[in-house]
Amino acid sequence: MINEDIQYEVQVKNAYKNYGEKNVFNGLNMKVTSGSIYGLLGPSGCGKSTLLQCILGKMTLDSGTIDLKTANSKNIGYMPQDLCLEELLTIYETFEYYGTLYRMKKKNIESKKYELQSFLQLPSMDCQIKNLSGGESRRVSLAISLLHDPKLIILDEPTVGIDPVLRQKIWIEFTKMVVQHQKTVIITTHYIEEASQANRVGLMRSGVIIEEGSPQDILIKSNTQSLESAFLILCNNQDKNKNDTTKYVPVKDVPQTKKLAQLENNIDFQRIKALFKKNALVSSRDYALLFSLIILPVLQSFNFCLAIGGEFKNMPITFKNEEVNYEFCQNYSTKGCIFDEDSNETLSCVVLDYFTSLNYKLIEVKDREAG
Repeated sequence: MINEDIQYEVQVKNAYKNYGEKNVFNGLNMKVTSGSIYGLLGPSGCGKSTLLQCILGKMTLDSGTIDLKTANSKNIGYMPQDLCLEELLTIYETFEYYGTLYRMKKKNIESKKYELQSFLQLPSMDCQIKNLSGGESRRVSLAISLLHDPKLIILDEPTVGIDPVLRQKIWIEFTKMVVQHQKTVIITTHYIEEASQANRVGLMRSGVIIEEGSPQDILIKSNTQSLESAFLILCNNQDKNKNDTTKYVPVKDVPQTKKLAQLENNIDFQRIKALFKKNALVSSRDYALLFSLIILPVLQSFNFCLAIGGEFKNMPITFKNEEVNYEFCQNYSTKGCIFDEDSNETLSCVVLDYFTSLNYKLIEVKDREAG
């Protein structure tokens, strides 16, 4: 008998998605119970990360629906598979930045900082992200997803590269969050035996969830002692029963999935302040960026002024004066305007005097051939 009182935090119904002719989802169905840990298990490239992106609203389905119990993105914590941390910020500055974006008070950020540092064994809060190892960076990324105390936590390969002892501690903490605070955790992993600690497991392959249920139920149904063996049996059964689900399914009518509500106001001065502070810190520590923004434009302007608009000096100019002897013009200075009626200025001397004032080097020749 089906329990109608079960509440689902996430429901994916009859999902289809294609990249060109490559099928990612082929009628995928998924149910995540509220207040539980859901382990999404599957080989690399099977579409686990794409499914999480669709749940978050970052990507859209070609067909199908995704229903979320939570209506606000503020209630979701997400850790991506790829690290997206700003390397020039310290761990504390990173916490402060994301905490401010989620409108957390400073005292709450401070208390969460110590809690997460102890739980995830993070290094000093003054350590820059670029100086962390891969595992430490992933733990910082995990801490950020938990910082604002979300109701739904979506983690894409959070335990990769983490010490097995700490990995077990993280799973214990996840269990506490679920039991004590009714959090819902969706976690993707490559570690099959690790997924056995989840309340519910979804085995994903060839664009569908081939089996979904508690680890114990899957083991009983497959009549085996390990999830790895059960996964192998289910994969073999899927290959035997393969049908037209692997073919592209054209879709005309796409049900609209309700989008997550964003923060109440798109213009928020607190968030603008956080972005400004982050960019100021990054810019002050990125010397290449400072050079390109400040020093490089100065050098370009200086070189431009040197190359264009300057006066030529000591440029040799040859001339032949048939009006008067050049010696007469050497001691000549222009007075008044040569176009006045009473002016007795010598025009050739006026021209040569002007060239001299421009610091040109005048060279007299006797004839055109010599010039």
